[in-house]
Amino acid sequence: MADTFILISNNDHYGQRMTRNQMQTKLQPEVGPNNHSNLSKALTAIEDRKGKATKPYTFPEGNLQMPVLHASSGKNSGNASITLFWYEKVIGKDREIYIIAVGEHKDAVTYELSFHGQSYGDFKEGKKISLKKSLV
Repeated sequence: MADTFILISNNDHYGQRMTRNQMQTKLQPEVGPNNHSNLSKALTAIEDRKGKATKPYTFPEGNLQMPVLHASSGKNSGNASITLFWYEKVIGKDREIYIIAVGEHKDAVTYELSFHGQSYGDFKEGKKISLKKSLV
């Protein structure tokens, strides 16, 4: 089973297919040296299928709304944390992982998309998103 990573920019620009190590190298300049270890740990969480639901957020792909997952490493509200947001497709025994945003914790349920994001929509770069649980 092989994982392929693809970075999406500007809502519709799909980057080249990469290995996990290539994706890490690609994102390191965006997250800065204080976050290299957290980036590595978050990518490992993706590989280990430890992503968490990011409801109610989805990402459009053609006519579909793909459910978004996230994986974090680092301290909430700390100086160094990384959260990767992605959706995935399973094709046979292979998995395509589409990274749509890279942010950081602001508190336990709020993230700021401060490192990488889209040009508009829920995952716009610089936007904050909240995953507060509904009481209903």
